Amino acid sequence: MNILLLASMNVLQLAAATANMDILEIAYGGSLQKVRSEQADVKDLTLDAVQVSVDLPAPANMDSAVHSYRHFVYGEVLPSSFAAMLQYIGAKESDRYYDLGAGDGKTAGVAWSLGLHAVGIELIERRFNASCGAVSALREALREPAHAAVGHSGSLRMVHGSFLHVDWSDADIVFVASVTFNDALMGELAARARHLRRGAKIVSWHAFPGPEFRSLGDGVVHMQTSWQAWDDEPPLPFSLQEKVTEPAPARERPHALAGTGEEFTASDMADCALYTTSP
Repeated sequence: MNILLLASMNVLQLAAATANMDILEIAYGGSLQKVRSEQADVKDLTLDAVQVSVDLPAPANMDSAVHSYRHFVYGEVLPSSFAAMLQYIGAKESDRYYDLGAGDGKTAGVAWSLGLHAVGIELIERRFNASCGAVSALREALREPAHAAVGHSGSLRMVHGSFLHVDWSDADIVFVASVTFNDALMGELAARARHLRRGAKIVSWHAFPGPEFRSLGDGVVHMQTSWQAWDDEPPLPFSLQEKVTEPAPARERPHALAGTGEEFTASDMADCALYTTSP
């Protein structure tokens, strides 16, 4: 576990976080720390999926969709590096965390391991199914007597859908690996982020545009990623921002923003849910 993370935790927190990360490693079949990158295959996409992902007119065919919409490229942040980042920005137990474009769900799992209420939102069905497989394995691992005494104050949920259609306005922390996102998509994200509470934190490759968001500290946080060529390369800088205004009025919400309609409870932990939302 990262030295920065170790230094910022008391004995009980460290014991619980270490045990939970060990369980996550089991849930991911020993590959939790093996980050990867990929482009979505044509079979992973539909024209409707491409359209709803950016709220723009759909491309004429799938060839142009895969070529033009680079938003489906997938990369991961090293989980131990991500855990250290959460501690660095002051994440607290019971904070609400969202990963927009969660892929296999690893960052949501790490957030859960630290006691947060974590949600991963993923549009590509194959990636969502992989995250659900990990959630199922995690549920089974938690039933083992050896893990029965491990403390879990957070919850974990994976949602299948577009982060433009699922309501994440109750977030305390938002993460989005927006490396390949264009200005139009970042603008759509910012429009939804205006409904976050004052003080919510946003970690993103590209900064969210608008006066509602201010750089926090020196404006960056560094993490190791799957798209770095060598393990010994220095961590890469992600934008770190804070929401500095009150939530925008409900009447100003984008038309596609739909709530999940449920509150988190202890029974939600390691539950995988499928949400269907309409524009």
